[in-house]
Amino acid sequence: MVVALLVLLRDQGIPLPAGAILLSPWVDLTHSFPSVAGGNEFDYIPANGFVHRPSRSWPPPNSDDLAIFDNLVAQGCSTAAARASVLEKELHDASPDPKGYAIIPASANSQAAPIPGARSANLSLEIDGKIVEIKDQIQIYATNALLSHPLVSPVLTPSLGGLPPLLIQVGGGEMLRDEQIYLAHKAADPARYPPPEEQLAVQGAHAADVKKWPPTEVQLQVWDDLCHVAPTLSFTRPAKWMYRAVAQFGVWALARAQNVDIAIAQLHAQEDEASAGWGCCVDIITVLWLFVDVGAYRIETFWKTQRRSGWSKLQVVEK
Repeated sequence: MVVALLVLLRDQGIPLPAGAILLSPWVDLTHSFPSVAGGNEFDYIPANGFVHRPSRSWPPPNSDDLAIFDNLVAQGCSTAAARASVLEKELHDASPDPKGYAIIPASANSQAAPIPGARSANLSLEIDGKIVEIKDQIQIYATNALLSHPLVSPVLTPSLGGLPPLLIQVGGGEMLRDEQIYLAHKAADPARYPPPEEQLAVQGAHAADVKKWPPTEVQLQVWDDLCHVAPTLSFTRPAKWMYRAVAQFGVWALARAQNVDIAIAQLHAQEDEASAGWGCCVDIITVLWLFVDVGAYRIETFWKTQRRSGWSKLQVVEK
């Protein structure tokens, strides 16, 4: 939602904030990146996602339920009674057949409707030579037909350029890792990472829209083996380092927006492990600020955390 809001502010010409801090952002609700289907043994998110039923009426009526509802209304049943009948059927249906999806043998006339830009009532995809039609709503956040909307899945936005400076912190072992790294690259180099042509057509956008905005300044931090939103584990040492990075980025972003100088205290590394890690953290942040302030580089940072010696790698790529 933060990225979608920034895109809306940019497109409407409303003044943008000094910067934005994204902690393990979920930016692709179509689940199209490989890490979603990976092992992810370092993440606490289950392989198949969280199973949550917020109310007795979940999931919302699918195409089969709506067909029953329309039939009852056509027979003279009131809408309230038809709705209650469909809900009662869902609660007491003991059929062993799956209701949330249907498997259709693939044929010359059958074709899967891809999830990005799908306009049909039901999404479908081909798996092992068979068409799997998805009937039930997948995400609580949005309907299946809206999963590929650029304000729902910002990675499908024509361009993420022209946004305020972004700090993106990623857990190297989390399920959403790939889409977060892609988000950072797409923002830093919009012309190099355009959405699929069919997605542009669905949005009514054009190739020129991809190059409309200048690159966004990005700090991408990938923390080795850490889970989704690792700062929530505030009692751990990596979380403390991540908090410090967030705080210092915020100070830099505010100083940059006000066009004032900023002084960063250099801490001397101590012999103990914690002090050594903290001093190294400040040194690396300082280098990043210098590069971003000069504007001569596109920052691609892959920061590795080691269990005993702190930070170990920084990669800076020329534009």
